Amino acid sequence: MFKDMDGVLQKCNDSITDDNRMGSDPLIMLLQEKHHTTDETDIKNLYENPQVWRYRARLTVDHLSQMLNSREETCKMLQLFLKDEHHLRVLRLIPNVIRLQKMLTKTFGRKLDRTEGAVLTIDKIKQQMDHGGTLNEFKEYLDSYTEAWEAVRQSLETYSCCANGGILRVGKSHCRKPIDDKTPVCYLLPTYKDTGLCAYLTLRFLLEKQNAFLDDYCRHKQIPYRSLPRVHVKDISVAHLISFHPDKDLLPMILANCNYSFEVGHGTKIDYNFVNLERQLMDRFLFSKSVIIGLNEIDVFTYRAENTNGAVLDALSKRIVQEKIPHVLQGQIELELRKIPFSDLCESLDILDVAISFLKSVGTEKPQTLLYNFMTKVLKMEKSFPSQKAQQSIMCCHAMSWWMKLALERATSLMKYNQEPFEGIADNFTKPLTEKQKSFLEKTFSALPLDAISSLVELMFEFIVLKIDIQIDLEDDSYCNISDKSLCDYLKEFPDSLPYNESSVVDISLLKVIDSLTTDQNEDNQITIGHSVNFWTFINNMLITKHHQRN
Repeated sequence: MFKDMDGVLQKCNDSITDDNRMGSDPLIMLLQEKHHTTDETDIKNLYENPQVWRYRARLTVDHLSQMLNSREETCKMLQLFLKDEHHLRVLRLIPNVIRLQKMLTKTFGRKLDRTEGAVLTIDKIKQQMDHGGTLNEFKEYLDSYTEAWEAVRQSLETYSCCANGGILRVGKSHCRKPIDDKTPVCYLLPTYKDTGLCAYLTLRFLLEKQNAFLDDYCRHKQIPYRSLPRVHVKDISVAHLISFHPDKDLLPMILANCNYSFEVGHGTKIDYNFVNLERQLMDRFLFSKSVIIGLNEIDVFTYRAENTNGAVLDALSKRIVQEKIPHVLQGQIELELRKIPFSDLCESLDILDVAISFLKSVGTEKPQTLLYNFMTKVLKMEKSFPSQKAQQSIMCCHAMSWWMKLALERATSLMKYNQEPFEGIADNFTKPLTEKQKSFLEKTFSALPLDAISSLVELMFEFIVLKIDIQIDLEDDSYCNISDKSLCDYLKEFPDSLPYNESSVVDISLLKVIDSLTTDQNEDNQITIGHSVNFWTFINNMLITKHHQRN
């Protein structure tokens, strides 16, 4: 029926008009476009002729698609193009979308935390860009991203991809939000979770759309897909993309292949040269376009708390031999850290991030140099230490252990404020604990001393930072999903892999605590690596509760 929709509608109009009950009514005849003037048409007064004012379909992409579907002739490539045209038209915007993300990363990278990103709105960013003289450039890139988002956000509700060790999907509630001046900047910053998925998956979806359509093109032309040129994400330009403007490029091509005629008393007649239009589309928009590779290399935004990670600390330990802060000194420092405001703790960690980035790059001739002296005299930093005892005792060889101590205190404080202590962790490592597992853990740790639980909290935190919170390439042959492996088994081996100089960094009592996790043979109670984040949160809460009970 839809192939002959015009004929069906015309037949219905004829039936209504020929109905003797109403067909003789002049008004009905006029409404049904059956009015035929008997007088000779006055060319000079066409505007008085009602037939001139009849509705005529506009020449649009939708009209072209409708006409193509109503014809018997098949132009497979043209049909595929028109089906995906609403997505293909925004592929030209990919370079600007990437430029927007790079601009925002340069401006805010490692300076914002997720809370700040959720309240900093686009209108405030425009004010900052205006002061910096880059407002027009920002507006151009933002308009491109907004147009791309509007074109794909409905499709993103059912879209998913593999990245960062898991399957990424953006929430439907995020997909239904338009981009305007009141939108938080976190919607523009590509990350692997939460609102950042909007920016990441918008770009990823468009890149995959280009590759999928080129695959269809190759099958139609019967040429090998592997024969097409390749380009990495970081090297993309408009020349590599299926790039066209719907009004400036596509519509003129449609009009050039359209026969449009009008005769008073007979209406309009529209004929498209579909075969020629298909050939021109392939020659102009698809010929010599590139397959985009390295989709997992899309740059993601780094929030402030994600600045120093396992890879950075590993590079630091290779540049400067690292040592643990002595146990007695750790206890004295912890007492001082608990008294400082949360904002000062975060500021100290940010400053330490900068110092570590220098140390891992240039090192130091004397690892026993006080870290405070290196930061104030070499890097010219101020307010670098929140603890007087740490300022007097921490050396460059303690930089990693000192960072772990500050990061642990920060994560514990975030947990107390009901915020996520770890940002950017893959979902397959945040599996919730069951009630049976919680009951088992409470029974296991209730009789343990504070020092034993505190040591396990610290070791578990290091395990998450160094072994879990790292970038993973799913396409790497060496990739192995460890989320369903026994956490106890990995924790037993983990101390030996810590990048500290000491031959033994964990005492026998802590190993006994780890062994206690396997005393229950019930598989329902087994703690896996997938439980890591929530296991750490649970035992840390137990530690905090025991501290309160003792005080």
